[in-house]
Amino acid sequence: MVSSTLQSVFQDTVKTTSTHRKNAAALLKLHRKMDPVSFSAAFEECVLRILVLGKGDVYADRAVKFINSYLDSLNHGVENGANFISVTVLPLLLKGLVSSLKAVRYRSLQILASALNNLEEISEAQFIVIKDSLMVRLRDKEASIRAGAAICLCRLQGGCDDTDAIQIQEHLVKLLQYDSSSDVRKNILWNIKIDSHSLDALLSRACDIDASIRKLLYVQLSVSQIHYSMLDIGKRTELLQRGLQDRDLGTRTACMRLLCDSWIIQMGGIDKFVSSLDIHEAESSAMLMALFKHDTKLRFTHQDFDWTNLNPQLAFFLKTYAAYLRISTNDDKLDELIPSLSDFVNVLEHYMNLVIGTDDEAEKLKYEYVVQELAEMCFSLDLCDEIGRRKLEEFLEMTLVESDLPEAVMSKLIRLGLKVSAEAVYIKRLPGMIEKICNMYNLASTLRESHLDKDGVEPAAEWSDEKSICALKCMEILHSTFQLLGFQCPEYPEIYTLLEEYVFPCMANPIPAISELALACLAQCSLTNPTIASTNMDVFYTLLSAKDARANICFKFFVDLILSNRIESLQDNKTGITTKLRHFLQCENETYLSQAVEGYCKLFLFDKLEDSEALLALLILYYHPSTAHLQRLRQSLSYFFPIYGHSKPWQLKEIFVRSILSFSEMTRASPSSMLQPITIASQILDWLSTPLHADSNNVDATFYADLAISCLTAATDASPVNRRLMCQVISKLQLSSSLPADKIEQMQILVEQLQSIMSDPSSINALKKFSKNVFGAESLEIYNNTESTDFGNILQSVSHLKL
Repeated sequence: MVSSTLQSVFQDTVKTTSTHRKNAAALLKLHRKMDPVSFSAAFEECVLRILVLGKGDVYADRAVKFINSYLDSLNHGVENGANFISVTVLPLLLKGLVSSLKAVRYRSLQILASALNNLEEISEAQFIVIKDSLMVRLRDKEASIRAGAAICLCRLQGGCDDTDAIQIQEHLVKLLQYDSSSDVRKNILWNIKIDSHSLDALLSRACDIDASIRKLLYVQLSVSQIHYSMLDIGKRTELLQRGLQDRDLGTRTACMRLLCDSWIIQMGGIDKFVSSLDIHEAESSAMLMALFKHDTKLRFTHQDFDWTNLNPQLAFFLKTYAAYLRISTNDDKLDELIPSLSDFVNVLEHYMNLVIGTDDEAEKLKYEYVVQELAEMCFSLDLCDEIGRRKLEEFLEMTLVESDLPEAVMSKLIRLGLKVSAEAVYIKRLPGMIEKICNMYNLASTLRESHLDKDGVEPAAEWSDEKSICALKCMEILHSTFQLLGFQCPEYPEIYTLLEEYVFPCMANPIPAISELALACLAQCSLTNPTIASTNMDVFYTLLSAKDARANICFKFFVDLILSNRIESLQDNKTGITTKLRHFLQCENETYLSQAVEGYCKLFLFDKLEDSEALLALLILYYHPSTAHLQRLRQSLSYFFPIYGHSKPWQLKEIFVRSILSFSEMTRASPSSMLQPITIASQILDWLSTPLHADSNNVDATFYADLAISCLTAATDASPVNRRLMCQVISKLQLSSSLPADKIEQMQILVEQLQSIMSDPSSINALKKFSKNVFGAESLEIYNNTESTDFGNILQSVSHLKL
């Protein structure tokens, strides 16, 4: 009677979910009236029939949903409802967790999650049993079962001691990071307790391959009201940048809601949010750009800000917003944001006065940064206002002459000056600006009195402190200006004047910073003016052998000169210059060595230089263990060699044998740190094997034949160790089936010579493999004869032995 009544209730619930509330009330009524033991037995019988139904069965899904709703209402409708769950439901479900049927395990976990939700407390013994059973299910081969076990473990986090909570969280975090199923990761992400232990694992899901999980992360952070202060500036910036720049629209929207509806409100407004940014990181600018792009309701006018009381963060925000408006060609908003040109110049003058007037270094750096950002905003201004433009020109000239600014700010102001005034006009005014600086130090023309010695290296006269300070400032301005001139700029007569009266004298200064800046100025002018380059070529050639930073400046000059005008521009000094340039690949200074490698990579890739010795040095530097920590050098060469090998294979072919023999010697010198030469040879052959473009034919039929001939020739004259190595290399060559007869004959002669002097089996087998691929099966007679002779010798040597 009891069993049939409960069965009728369950049969009614699987037909439709609309009757669940009525049937739950009926089941509660039966529960109160009937004997607990009889009701429990009948309830278990009905549940067992549901557990065997697999995933996707609509009737089972409705029945599970009804059981969950019944358990939710049990605590309010029946006395000792929690006891019914603990005594009847949980033991039944725990038995289902160890079932061999995946359907039983899956359905048991579905009901267990609801049962745990409706238990306010649980005994220690039962908690341990449930926890251990769920831990086992986390390793189930079925993803749906792992997801269900994870949900149940998340339910246990809130009602256990710290030790158990940490253990559960460690398992969930590991599953969140490494489980292959997106459903498992999604369920853990939504249900796991967020604290300092799990936060990093959650934030890593911003890079998940599943877009729905990336979106869910931002939704979870927004719904759970995680305070922004739980994340440091770096993590917060990285999280927002990834979300705002995500390729999925839903993720970008969820990130915007987290930022605008949660974090900005927690911070107290967008101004507080801007103040929390790390303005020195490039990610902050990209993040703000994404914010402006997706939140089109943002609109600011110049009246919204106190322009005389900007902090670095607000200046950074204004500069980024102005750049966004300029990129998006939103001229109306841009005009509203920035004051008129005359008023803006007044703002710049205000902050420059603060820079000059303050003695506090921290405050000075702050105001300098504001000036730099405001100067960047000037590129978005309308320069049609003639009065404002002239006022800006006067301000820029006065600032450069009278103020000592950092290089970044100075370069920004000079670039702005080149835009405000035409380039020719600005260069024409430049000698006057330098003259004014000298007048400030009462050195109107004394910079012209010093000259280089006849060798162009050592200074000829002593410099006073005032003169050196003046020279340093002049060289900084000229260096920043010449850097901004294009390679095709006209020949300005003023440049010759500046070189003669200021740059050449400063090259004789004993202070390295001044002489190096002067040399850099001469190099920049020489790159833009062939006449200046040819006139001063001997100076660069001489200083290329210097023992200080001037040599590195000359190296960069020659690299840029060759890139722009080819090596023929070096005229009679071509051989000597290339030899001196090659010495930089043996530089002990790690920074200079990395720069030299980058320079040579450019020269080779642009086909401006052919130097097999330099190419061999690059190859040795790439594999030598002493450069393992030079990431810049290794990264440059890792890009260079595959491209160069595909596009210019004959250059690598020329040094192939020499490089392999060199690596063999280095391996014997330090066997533990070097790669094996055969491994290096395989990688070089891989660079040569595939053309850069699918339709190109950079490697002809005789290319590998010539390479094989080079290896065979080297093996003939090599030591036994290198001979074995060359045979291994030869066996890896893929030769064409249609080779010229002369190449085949030449290789056959070399193979016969090599076979006559070889004795170790590995070399013979490698050579046999090569011969079979090239000459065919008939060429193996010499090996067969050798093997027969060897076998006869073996028989003769053991014939006297008695068994």
